[in-house]
Amino acid sequence: MTPDGLTDDISFPFDRDESPTRLLVWEKSGRWAASLRRELGEATTRPIEIRSSRMLKDELGDRPYSFVLIEAHEDNAHRVLDALVHLGEFAPLELAEDWDNVGLLVGDQARAVSRIMTCLTITPECVIEAREKSVDLIVSHHPMPFRPVKRLTTDHTVGQMLWDLARNGTAVYSPHTAFDSAEEGINQMTAQGLDLESIQPLVPREDALGSGRFGSLPTPITLGELIDKLKKFLRIDQVRYVGGSEQSIKKVATGCGSAGMFLEQAVANDCDAFITGETDFHTCLEARAQQTALILTGHYASERFAVERLADCLSEKYPNIETFASHNESDPIECG
Repeated sequence: MTPDGLTDDISFPFDRDESPTRLLVWEKSGRWAASLRRELGEATTRPIEIRSSRMLKDELGDRPYSFVLIEAHEDNAHRVLDALVHLGEFAPLELAEDWDNVGLLVGDQARAVSRIMTCLTITPECVIEAREKSVDLIVSHHPMPFRPVKRLTTDHTVGQMLWDLARNGTAVYSPHTAFDSAEEGINQMTAQGLDLESIQPLVPREDALGSGRFGSLPTPITLGELIDKLKKFLRIDQVRYVGGSEQSIKKVATGCGSAGMFLEQAVANDCDAFITGETDFHTCLEARAQQTALILTGHYASERFAVERLADCLSEKYPNIETFASHNESDPIECG
């Protein structure tokens, strides 16, 4: 079986079994595989699982295809893969930045899942919480590991956490910048939370939505009023900012996390204010020179609300799976 645009005259490296519960298919994108998997799942009323894959280069282009063996389970338990498919539809991984490390980073996609925990960043406190609450899958916004790990030992923090997670059979998935840029992702949530209109990507891409968001307020307000609106939305008490509190604001841009590099695009789009979690001193100076208000909410505050909403979304999708946002996670930066 092949998706649109491919033909059966491309040879398969292993035999095909056309039974309803075991089927070898071509996969070019997660969306197509997810759609097929959904159809098979509805037909068999049993979860479908991707058991193995082999990469083969398409003769017509540079993008690789995957051979994917799909197999039905005899039980009705949800698997790690069920959550991965839904997360891939919600925040397609092709939206992630090239430098990012996204997807399933630790674990077995065939493992049964009864508890999912979301968090912004995996910390030792989160690992302890996952163990104590018998969490099967952690959906962490920030990847862990982010950089290649040469040795998996307990001599350093990342190694200790990975060792503990693997020993306890806890899988780790990270959507990171795919979640930032998704159609209903973090930047979109922030823009909508501020009641912006005509919302567009701040850094558009030809093949996807793009990074950041910007839009216009229904009516101009002062910078002070925008800050109050933002603090209420994020449920925080304070922010840092560049600009005058009485400065008039109409067009607003947002980039969650550490997105100071998007200031240039905010200025190019004639935005009066740019919101991000954190940035460096020289970006603050540049914002002042450009007379563009800059609001820094803190990295944690700019994204934590979204992993709480993600937990709610997963609970709605899988009511039989206990899903919650980490209770042990907190902002490491205190204000004195």
